[in-house]
Amino acid sequence: MIKVGQIGLNYGLNVHIPAFLNDSRFELVGVCSKNIDKAKRIKDRLSLNFATDNPEELFEIVDAVSLAIPPKEQAIILPKAIEKGLHVFF
Repeated sequence: MIKVGQIGLNYGLNVHIPAFLNDSRFELVGVCSKNIDKAKRIKDRLSLNFATDNPEELFEIVDAVSLAIPPKEQAIILPKAIEKGLHVFF
């Protein structure tokens, strides 16, 4: 099973997360948002163990990340995820 974390909780919450939850190959283990309160609410709603506002913290516990963030932010986070050896969906 691939442990995946979601970065971005607008489009990510409505599109990416349902896809991962409905695919037995994936285990959603955590979420990341600039708004930590939102990340914690989503974590609780989905019965996850991890929420953060720092993508690099999420990188430490996953095999892959899903980016649902604006391109300008992708340009910052994507190279860091690749450097960490993570698979990336976006």
